[in-house]
Amino acid sequence: MDFQLVLILLLSVLTVNLVVVGFYIIVTLKDFRQTLIKMNSVLDDTSSIVHGIANPLTLLSGLVGTLTKAISSTRSAITSLRDDR
Repeated sequence: MDFQLVLILLLSVLTVNLVVVGFYIIVTLKDFRQTLIKMNSVLDDTSSIVHGIANPLTLLSGLVGTLTKAISSTRSAITSLRDDR
């Protein structure tokens, strides 16, 4: 009879322990989910900021390339006009 009481007590302690650990895991996973949602929001904001910076720089690069070609063409035209004289 004494052995059965020890087994019931041990089973009860293990059951309570598993319930507490299960609850702790659920709470931890909820917090982790909220952290991932916030992290996703931060990454979206960062992506929009990077695109906002990259687009004007791309346009500026195109403008510099166009100006370089225009200056080169102008120099070429001036040189050919000087040679014709």
